[in-house]
Amino acid sequence: MNNVEKYAKKFIEVWGSGRDIPFAVFTADSRKAIAALLALEGPLTAKQISEKLGLSATTVLDHIKKLIEYNIVKEVEYPHKKYKQERYYALAIPVYTVKELESLKKLLKDFSDIAAEAVKKVYEKSLMKAEEWFKNTLMAKQGYKLTDDEARWFLWKFIVLNIIEEKLKEYGLIKSPFETEKGHFIYIVIDEDR
Repeated sequence: MNNVEKYAKKFIEVWGSGRDIPFAVFTADSRKAIAALLALEGPLTAKQISEKLGLSATTVLDHIKKLIEYNIVKEVEYPHKKYKQERYYALAIPVYTVKELESLKKLLKDFSDIAAEAVKKVYEKSLMKAEEWFKNTLMAKQGYKLTDDEARWFLWKFIVLNIIEEKLKEYGLIKSPFETEKGHFIYIVIDEDR
């Protein structure tokens, strides 16, 4: 296995929310490898990336330009430059590992169980309250029932979850990706053990 494959394999997924999310920029294994390498060992120069991945400097620079264009990578100041003209690159989006996510889930399990129980009650009451309303919707006219998965997901996502999200934004605890300069949030998941 070459180093591009090795690092691309560590890149588990990219996900996000908002508008104009550039998922297609990660169709190439080389770009996945560059992102994983920068996440685990960055900031790095194009030359360092080239040497570590076994790619030509031109290829690396082409990929970096594309990643910069989509706000995935940024040029950063690096205090330990060998040469004044060296350019260092780092990821411009958050990255987390599979282990970090598992650790966070364990850490917050008690809170998530309490929250899930409370949300379950709110959701069940929302279903009961929406029964009469649902009978007059286009979904009902198409033959859907409030017990169907599609209808329940709709109620959860567009009614309950949006209401909770709006309240959390009102409290200043979160910000919608649509309200940011980029118009989206993107995250990369890395499995450093792969």
